[in-house]
Amino acid sequence: MSGVGEPPAPGEWPEVRTKGDAPPPNSVSLEEGTVLAYPPEVIAHGFVAGIPWTIQAWSTAPAPGAKWWEVMVAAGPQMEFHLGAHGFLGGGGIHVRVPDKHFFTASGHFFGRAPYVIAWAGVVTKEVERLEVVLEDGRAKEITLHDGPADISRFFWVFPPRGVPTEIVAYGRGDQVLERKTLPEVDVTPEQNAGTSVDPAGWRADRPPPGWPDEAREFAPGEGPRREEDFLLHIAPFPVFVVPPETWEGIVSLAGHGGHGTHASYVPTRIEFEYLDIPGEPTRGMHVVNVDSSEEDSLEKRYPPHREEGLWWFDAGDDAAFIPQLPGRFREEREGAAGHGERSPRGRRYLGQGQLIVSGTPTVYDRWEYQGYPELVEIRFRLPRVAIRLEGWNLSLEEVRGFAVRLERLELGSGLLGRMTKAATEAAAAWEKWLRKRHPDAWPA
Repeated sequence: MSGVGEPPAPGEWPEVRTKGDAPPPNSVSLEEGTVLAYPPEVIAHGFVAGIPWTIQAWSTAPAPGAKWWEVMVAAGPQMEFHLGAHGFLGGGGIHVRVPDKHFFTASGHFFGRAPYVIAWAGVVTKEVERLEVVLEDGRAKEITLHDGPADISRFFWVFPPRGVPTEIVAYGRGDQVLERKTLPEVDVTPEQNAGTSVDPAGWRADRPPPGWPDEAREFAPGEGPRREEDFLLHIAPFPVFVVPPETWEGIVSLAGHGGHGTHASYVPTRIEFEYLDIPGEPTRGMHVVNVDSSEEDSLEKRYPPHREEGLWWFDAGDDAAFIPQLPGRFREEREGAAGHGERSPRGRRYLGQGQLIVSGTPTVYDRWEYQGYPELVEIRFRLPRVAIRLEGWNLSLEEVRGFAVRLERLELGSGLLGRMTKAATEAAAAWEKWLRKRHPDAWPA
């Protein structure tokens, strides 16, 4: 066992002490739409390898007048882990709700400036009599279960050795094994912190999150939690164009949207669709981004994009175009966590213009390339009342142009809407199938 203030030997448990007076709690950040029900208090504290640590808890409640579908965050008990005095080395949230058909949930924290410290903390259900952490070499330690404050069930914390495959085992009455889970280990650079979890609880998007009152009334299409229904066509103030799903070999779904105002007054200014060859680990893909023309005009006036051919510009994140987000689907899969590749490129170079006829309308497109991302092809053009961006990954310019001329307007009640809805449903099923295969322990049998 290592001495106080020293990293443990490889594969050894760090020294943990839990005596002494509790430090004051840190301030907490509240999610929009919530207020404090009771303030944070330190419920566990000590030293690990000579470094102070704390776990604090508090509770939130819905803010007066807040609508659950505007914020989609749970209210009620909350927990957080901090490493270092006042958390200067980092930390993060701890899940406090155990999903159905599971017996515990755990949140892991990894620290670039203290890579020899792994912190896991979570809560257990009433059926759990005993919790144990077991190393691959057979070493085991029982994890003490502590009574939590109001609204938090029994909680635990543990600091396993670095670099040793580890699992948590929950036992019920008569030492029956209720559940066992391998704890993932995340590599971090000295400048990074990271977090992960096992068995986090979730909730349906069409129902109030935990801690919010039940909602009995029916919502009309485009209202309340149904705002994304029919791809926001009920509330979009601009025409929306898509590539028909039958022209793409792969999966098709809504990729995201943005706009102004709260949910009751929400007006979308951007609606995106995603086309991938396969879920999970795609090799080819495309985004079709629809932007309200008035929004595009405003952005171009405030942040004029550079159109000097042949010059690289490195302030591309500040202009009207926005950096394409599509590479995040691909570069992370290709490089993995150890690659530490940038999620978005910074440098952009203008490649000139070309002509298209889209949905019967002649238009001129602009084309850019992105430094370090030769796989990314992007063109942008205008149609009446909407600006379109097509971003292709591992697609040629000819392919992107070919998809652009196939764009059709998406309208309520149309056959195209029915085909897009069917495609999105099939895409969701394909993603679930991939997730079940990739993370079988996270899904009930």
